[in-house]
Amino acid sequence: MINRKRKSDRSNSLCLLLLAFGASYFVFMGSVHILFFYLKHQFGWDAGSYGYLKGTLQGAATLMALFIYPLLKKANVRDTTLALIGLFSRMLGRMYLAVVWNTASTFGLVFCDMFSRFGAAALRSLMSQEVDTFEQGKVFALVAILEGSTSLIASTIFNSLFPATLSFFPQLSYIILSMTMILPIVAVLVVHKRKKSHENQPIEVRLPEASQSLCTPEPVLQSIGDVQNEEEIY
Repeated sequence: MINRKRKSDRSNSLCLLLLAFGASYFVFMGSVHILFFYLKHQFGWDAGSYGYLKGTLQGAATLMALFIYPLLKKANVRDTTLALIGLFSRMLGRMYLAVVWNTASTFGLVFCDMFSRFGAAALRSLMSQEVDTFEQGKVFALVAILEGSTSLIASTIFNSLFPATLSFFPQLSYIILSMTMILPIVAVLVVHKRKKSHENQPIEVRLPEASQSLCTPEPVLQSIGDVQNEEEIY
């Protein structure tokens, strides 16, 4: 019964993690598709200014993923905690873009968004833990399909929504994107709670019958008479 329950929990956790990954990637791609046009409309940015921002963003996020993420893993920080750090960072970045007030303030996005790559790395790690080794290839193939489909959906939605709201509420797309991040955060919190409850459960170890018989000591003969009786029977 315990094994069945844990198998069911693993399947449910995998579905939640896939949902979290898909929603987070949807937000990422939605932001990518409209960021340049948003900054161009708000502050008159050109390709050069946008290139400086993208380069700084990618450089900071890469440094965090290369150095800080492994250090936190080495310090035994849970994958669910790392995923939450990345998801909150992405959410904070979208919220910040909705309230930036000039060109200089836009570069504050770097500090909000620099941990966002933790999310994808930790979610992939968590997904690999929920399946057997021979099933990991299937899971990562599903992740690749999820990336392609969510990118297409995000492009379709926000390339239509952003121009439609540009004249009266250009920040609306980023408000929607930041609110969407609540979904993956809640999903990972549920997985985090399940993992903690499983760690607190006692592990029941049952030996097979053959192993139990091997572990059971044979009765010890107490006297010479017992030995003689054994020989007569033999």
